[in-house]
Amino acid sequence: MNKQFSPTLLEAARVEAAPTFGPMNVFSGTKRGVEIDDVFPLQPALLNSFFFDFGQSTRGRGYDHHLKRIAILPHSPRIGTMEVAFHDDEPDEYYCNVRHHTIRGDNIEERSWTNDIFCRNECTINLDAPEGEGVLQDFVFVLRGLDFHFRGGDEHLNKIGMLENNGKLTMTIADRHPDSFDWGVKWAWVPKTLFTALGESRGTGRGGIRGGASDSIPSGPAVIRGFRFNFKGVRLPIFGTIPDHHIRDIGVFLQDDGRLSTYFEDRSQNDEFEWIVRWGILAT
Repeated sequence: MNKQFSPTLLEAARVEAAPTFGPMNVFSGTKRGVEIDDVFPLQPALLNSFFFDFGQSTRGRGYDHHLKRIAILPHSPRIGTMEVAFHDDEPDEYYCNVRHHTIRGDNIEERSWTNDIFCRNECTINLDAPEGEGVLQDFVFVLRGLDFHFRGGDEHLNKIGMLENNGKLTMTIADRHPDSFDWGVKWAWVPKTLFTALGESRGTGRGGIRGGASDSIPSGPAVIRGFRFNFKGVRLPIFGTIPDHHIRDIGVFLQDDGRLSTYFEDRSQNDEFEWIVRWGILAT
C-alpha cells in the first residue's frame, strides 16, 4: 500500500533553491558490537537507508539474537565520525549498510536529543521547533540517526519505531513485556520547499530471501522521515499467542529509482509483520 501526500501541495510551495548534493555516505560490511566510521561528512547528512543483519555474519543466515542496542549516531563519539551498533549482551558479528544523502541547502537545521526521561514501551516528546522566521508546518522532520538501548539485559523484540507528528516524536521499542529503555535521536528540520514529494507507505510483510515487503515511491533522492515495525504474533498450541521474537534483520532501504524495501524478521523468515515508512523526495 502506498499512501502519498498530494504532490500539488508541494508544487504550490515552489522549490526556490534545490539543494546541492555531495557523495552518498555509505558505511557497510561485516561488523561486531559497536563500530566507528572514522570519516563522516561535516555537511548535513540525511538518513536514506539502514539495514542490519545477524544472518549475514560468518555464522550463517539461520542465526538470530535477542537485542540490546541498535544505533546510528552521526558525529559520535566526536565530530566527523559515526557510531553504529547492533548487538545483544555479546558483541556478535553482523552485516550493516547505512546510507546518508549529504546535501547543502538553505535553512536546514540539524538537531539531536538524548533521553532525559524514563521510558517504558513507548514515549512521546515535544521536539525543539525550527528557529528563525519559519513555522513548524513549513519544515519537514527527517531522521539523521537513532539510538535504542534496553536498560536491563538484552530482550526479545516485538515492535520498534520512531514517528513524528506535528512536532511530537514517539519512540517505541518493546517485547511483550513493558521493558524500560534509553534512546537518542538525531534529526533535521528541512524546509518543505526542498521536497518534490512527501508520503507514507505501509502494509503487512513476511520475511524471506528477498526481504519482507516492498513498495513503489516517486523517483529521486529519498530520505527517511520515520518508521515503525510490529510483529503480528504467532499462535502456539500450548503457550497461546507469542508476539515477540529474536531478531535476525531489520531495515528500511530507499532507492532513488523509486523502490522501497523493508526488513523485519527472525530466523524462521515466515512471520508476518506490520510496517510503516514515512519518506520524502528531495528536489534536484
